[in-house]
This record gives sequence, structure tokens and C-alpha cells, in this order.
Amino acid sequence: MISTLLSFLALSLAHADVAADFSEVLHSNIYHQVVLEDVLGEGSGAWDRDPRYPINTVNCMVWLQLLIEETYAKSQPALKNQVMDRIRYFGGVVSFGTRKHFTDHWLALDGAPLKRVDLHSCLPSSAQPGQHDVDLNFRTFTKAQGYSCPLYRDDFTKQSFDYVQSKDFPACTKALAPGHYILFAVPSTKFLNRTIKTSGPMGLVHAVVLEIQSAELARQNGMEPRKPIVFHASTAGKHVKIENLDEFLRKSKTIHQGYALYTLDDSWLPTAERLAQEKA
Repeated sequence: MISTLLSFLALSLAHADVAADFSEVLHSNIYHQVVLEDVLGEGSGAWDRDPRYPINTVNCMVWLQLLIEETYAKSQPALKNQVMDRIRYFGGVVSFGTRKHFTDHWLALDGAPLKRVDLHSCLPSSAQPGQHDVDLNFRTFTKAQGYSCPLYRDDFTKQSFDYVQSKDFPACTKALAPGHYILFAVPSTKFLNRTIKTSGPMGLVHAVVLEIQSAELARQNGMEPRKPIVFHASTAGKHVKIENLDEFLRKSKTIHQGYALYTLDDSWLPTAERLAQEKA
């Protein structure tokens, strides 16, 4: 009992500052080559034989998943593969059918350790969140992939969520506390027209990390206080880009309507026991 308690306390202390761990992981993972396709699969002998863990090459979602995994497994690297599986697969069960292929599906059913931000807490009183509805079409996706088996909860297709419209995002950031936030873009019709034939409709695309530095940290880094910056794995640039938020919004205005806003849950402790229980 005492040893179990001490182990739990050690893990709690190790994860007491997820924000600091995430910041360190983020800034050390900006050198990957970025491609459009999903570079990961279920490994040798599986239907998709691509590796289960990225090596140098990522797409935008794999890059985010890598950041999350390395943050939560930072103090226990022996668990990194299990944590990655837990993030990429429903219940941590590894198969193409249980992989979290669609961001909307992932966040609605099994989004831990991501937590949605209450948008009313950051939007000015004159602004209202955007509302987006999507009806996912898994058959379009599986047909394009040549996969004939069902996907996990393929009956759960209709999603509805709110988001910060692009025009309101600069004002929203002024009310956010310093730290890191995860953004998922709401695609415009122009964006969807490029992908809908193989994916079907999508509600959330392209993972972005928003960094808002404290005034003290901004001064240390020679930045203007409260000037937000974003990190994102750009398929166009083929690398992880670091841009001022205003510049990013300007470049993305024709392909993104706005952004859903998330934070990381600092109470999520992926111990070996917990991972095994969730998978069972």
C-alpha cells in the first residue's frame, strides 16, 4: 500500500506541471519533415503495415499526437508506445478499425487528455461562437482506402461544435491565460473541395499549437508581450512552421473559417495500470 502510494505521488509530482513539459517537448519537436499522408499504421503483419511510432516524418495530426505522447510519457519513457497507442486508438486497442481517423470522431468519443475551452470565457461580449455541424461519411473514406471492414462507432456520424471565428480570434487570445492551447481548424468549402472525394465531409482539420507567453517570458525572448505565436506542421512548407498569430490568420483566411480551442488535462496520468484497465 505504501509503495503504491509513493509511486502515485511520484507520478503526480512528475506531471504537476504538464504545461512546462509540453513547452519543452514542443520546442524540441520542430525539426520533423512534414508530409500530407498518415505516416503511421499498425506495424508489421497488420492491414496497414506502417510503423506505430513516427521517425522524423509526420503529418499535422501525427505531430500533435507525438507532442501529447512525449509530454505525458516524459517521466516514464518506457510507456511511450502505450501512451501513443492510447492517443491514436479508441481505448488503446490497436487496429485500423479502431484508429481515430477523424478529428471530430476522436474528440467527441475519446478525446483525453484534450479538454475543450469554454469559448464564452475568452470571446468579447459582442462576439458569438461559430456553430458547425458535420455528418461524417465513413464509407467514402474506407472505400478510398480499400478497407472493407467497419470502423469503430461508425454509427456516430453527426457532430456539432462551436468555434472561434477567425475574425474574433485575436480578441479571444487577449482573455486567455499565458500557456499553450491546441487549435483545430474548421475548414472552408475551398479546403474541403480538395479532400472530400477521399475523406467525405470533415468538421475539424489541421492541428495548430497556440503559444501565449507571459510578459516576463516574452521580454526574455525579445518578443512583444502578449504577442501570440503558432506552431503547426505545414504540408505546404514541408516543415513545422512558427508564425505570429496575425500572419497565420491572414494566410489561412480562405481555407479556415475559425478554430476549436482545447487545453491539456494536467490530471491525466497514463500509468501502466491505468492504460491496461482502459484497454480491457
